[in-house]
Amino acid sequence: MFWPVFTSRLANTAVVIAVAVLAGARPVGREAGSRVLAATIGSGVLDASANLCYVLATRAGLFGIVAVLTSLYPGITVLLARVVLGERMQAVQRAGLVLAAIGVTLVTL
Repeated sequence: MFWPVFTSRLANTAVVIAVAVLAGARPVGREAGSRVLAATIGSGVLDASANLCYVLATRAGLFGIVAVLTSLYPGITVLLARVVLGERMQAVQRAGLVLAAIGVTLVTL
């Protein structure tokens, strides 16, 4: 049931390791700090959880809603840039986020 998620994670890991070896990158040790390690682990857990939820939702027959919600990931990226990095949002970005939220609301009704 969870083979798509497992296979995806395995392929991603293989590609990252291959690129790191070809680029001559060396492993990051303790000098990177605990925040980098926590962010890396958190990112991996959230990514795998999102993929797992996607597979479960599509198997439950909610594909229409899932497809709409997953297409909104650029909006989440913009919001994270605003919250985490403090970037300013342009008017067109704000309008896009509002329209996307309205669209999701209309689809789920």
